[in-house]
Amino acid sequence: MSETAPFNPLRRRAFLAATPALLLAPRLRAAEAFPSRSVRLIVPFPPGGSADPPARILGQHLSTAWGQPVVVENRSGASGMIGSEAVARAAPDGYTLGLGNILTHALNVAMFRRMSYNPVTDFEPVSLVAATPHAFVVPAKSPIRSMEDLARAVRQGKGELTFGSPGHGSTPHLIPEMWLQKIGGKAVHVPYRGAAPVVNDLLAGTLGFAVSTLPGVAAQAQAGELRLLAVDSDQRQEAFPAVPTLAELGMGEIAMDVWFAVLAPAGTPRPVVDRIAADIAKAQALPDTARMLKAAGLEQRDLGPDATREFIREEVKRAVAIGKRVGIEPE
Repeated sequence: MSETAPFNPLRRRAFLAATPALLLAPRLRAAEAFPSRSVRLIVPFPPGGSADPPARILGQHLSTAWGQPVVVENRSGASGMIGSEAVARAAPDGYTLGLGNILTHALNVAMFRRMSYNPVTDFEPVSLVAATPHAFVVPAKSPIRSMEDLARAVRQGKGELTFGSPGHGSTPHLIPEMWLQKIGGKAVHVPYRGAAPVVNDLLAGTLGFAVSTLPGVAAQAQAGELRLLAVDSDQRQEAFPAVPTLAELGMGEIAMDVWFAVLAPAGTPRPVVDRIAADIAKAQALPDTARMLKAAGLEQRDLGPDATREFIREEVKRAVAIGKRVGIEPE
């Protein structure tokens, strides 16, 4: 019969001290080996929208840095929930990433009683990468030339002035509603299926005003076909230096950027998340990244995993509060 070795507390302490390193080693090796094959970056919207440029610009840089293809896959539908759910349900290994935004990871919480994913707990945030501001806009032939004029027209119209948006609960719907509450006015919301029909009806003069993402109306404004009254960016836009910001007009609290963040499925090892975040930061630091984002009407953002997680948590809280404030009933 073999004798049992006497208990040695020093050996036990040494084993316990080594255990975390032993558990961490496979994850560190996984991060060092990542990526060994192609990576999917799912965009939960149709091709050609404002979500495409950040995905394709960063995807190109990451593909070069990794020596592996980064395949941008548009998977749209259900207010971005179909593509976002595909990311949440993917294997948590870093080989499936998603591009979330203010709709998929904040506003949908206010609009839907049930979602197929939790925008906070079902994802590992990697990096906030870009945002696009909005603009209050009117037809060029409109006599309205400022936000003061617009407020006056709303009051004189006795609730009959119309404004369009690409859908109930979208940022171009919520921002005017918050503004109307602030000035104590009323107007008729006309929802459309997408942003393009809104712009078309503005050009035709059949809508009184609208709020649009800046890229959606910049070309028409520069051509003199539409008039910008205010932007909700932090600073005045270089392309429109005469257009004031909402903050300058004392309305900064109603500003709502359409932001974009790279996300991984929950459970993705932190070393892999950190590796992707670091490589995105390197891509963001390249001069041509900012140039290409700016050309697409986007402003560069650069938050790491922890800061992005906290940012999304706060955006969800804000979206729910705004939904209640403007009277949105979740479907």
